Amino acid sequence: MISKSYFFLSILFFAFVCFHPEILAQETAQDYSTLGLSHLYAGEYKEAATLFTKSIKKNKKDELQWYNRGLCEYYLKEYEAAIKDCDKAISIRHDYTNAYINRGISKIELGNNFDAIVDFCTALTYDPNSGLAYYDRGVAKYNLRQYSSAQEDFQSAISLRSADYKSMLYMGLILYHERKYQDAIVIYDQVLSIKSDYGIAYYDRGLAEKEAQDMERACNDFRDALKYGYSSASVMIEGNCR
Repeated sequence: MISKSYFFLSILFFAFVCFHPEILAQETAQDYSTLGLSHLYAGEYKEAATLFTKSIKKNKKDELQWYNRGLCEYYLKEYEAAIKDCDKAISIRHDYTNAYINRGISKIELGNNFDAIVDFCTALTYDPNSGLAYYDRGVAKYNLRQYSSAQEDFQSAISLRSADYKSMLYMGLILYHERKYQDAIVIYDQVLSIKSDYGIAYYDRGLAEKEAQDMERACNDFRDALKYGYSSASVMIEGNCR
């Protein structure tokens, strides 16, 4: 049987909650983080960033939330904000590999390839098996036309991630710049064997085939590139294909 004192205290508690519902509604930093991740994975970057901001306000010492918000800002093309959030994440945890990588790719988007390379090198000191860091460093070197060194990084990325079709695509681009068109075509064949709907790979293979004087195959590839969403192929079709 419930005692009168217990019953009286229960009444007081429920009355207090009725006048202060925020007591039961207080989300924790982890609650906001979990909700933020669900939006991030759904590609809802603005909503995710808002939730990570709320998580940060609850716990400013959690480097993961600074990184997560920086990742959202990268996808929202707010590169300077992404760099600042990665700076904060790294200040909390100096060996945070992914934060160095995200800061580096943000710097690439701002045209700062040299500083980006420094970030990728730092990431690799903490995680020598990061295929992503090798890939991104290769992209920065490619942008600087350091093709030989970029090629080494793409090869390292592929050795760590055998299905890394993006690194393979850049390998094909390097061979194209070196006028090794048949070798480039072979690489693009490999890319498309992994990702058959990769529009830019059809386009790049078409360019190599055009230089190799195989216009029939080139035009077929330009049409497939357009089919899979690479709109720039329409110019090549109009100018070269009947």
